Amino acid sequence: MSSLLAASPVDDAEGGWLILTTLALVAVALGSLTVVRYVPANNRLLVSRKGQPPRVAGPGVTAQIPLVSRTRMVSLEPMEIEVVARAVSRDGIALLGMLAVEIAIVDPGLVLDVDDPVEKAATAVEKAVSTTLSAAAMEELGAVRDELEAELAARTSVKTRHWGVAVLSARVREIDARIIAPPGPAPR
Repeated sequence: MSSLLAASPVDDAEGGWLILTTLALVAVALGSLTVVRYVPANNRLLVSRKGQPPRVAGPGVTAQIPLVSRTRMVSLEPMEIEVVARAVSRDGIALLGMLAVEIAIVDPGLVLDVDDPVEKAATAVEKAVSTTLSAAAMEELGAVRDELEAELAARTSVKTRHWGVAVLSARVREIDARIIAPPGPAPR
C-alpha cells in the first residue's frame, strides 16, 4: 500500500514544472500591472505608497504600480508667478502692489508634505509685500520699491525653503495708490 502512495520521479518533475509555470504566470501578471514612466531631466516624480515613506524618483526611467503608488510630477524649472498685495500705508493710503516673482522647487522631497507649494510661496510673498507696504508712508514708496526688489527674495525664501521652494527674484511692476476718504458723518 505504501508503494502506491509514494510519488514516482516522473510525478515530482511534473509538480516542479507546475510550480515554475505558476510562478511565471504570477510574474507576468505583476509585470503587466507595472507602469514604466520616463521622468525628464528637469522634473522629479514624487511617489507615495501606503505604509512607506514617500520618495523622489527621476530623472530617467522609473517603474510604478498604479493601484499601489500615488505619483505627482513636479518641475524643477524656475517659473514666474504674479503676486498682487493690498495694504494701507502708515498715512492711510490704500496701496496695491503688483509683482512678478520667480520661484523654483529646490527640494522635491519637501514638496511631498505640502498640497500646493507654489500657492503657499505666493501667499508668503503677498504677506511680506503687504507688511512692507503698510509700514511705509506715501513719500517712502520709491525706497520701498527698491527694498522689495533687493531683499524680498532672500527674506521670503527663509520661510518657503521649508516647503522645498525658493524665491529667486522679485520685480515690482507697479505700486498703485488710492486715497481713502476718512470716515465722517453720513451725508444728509
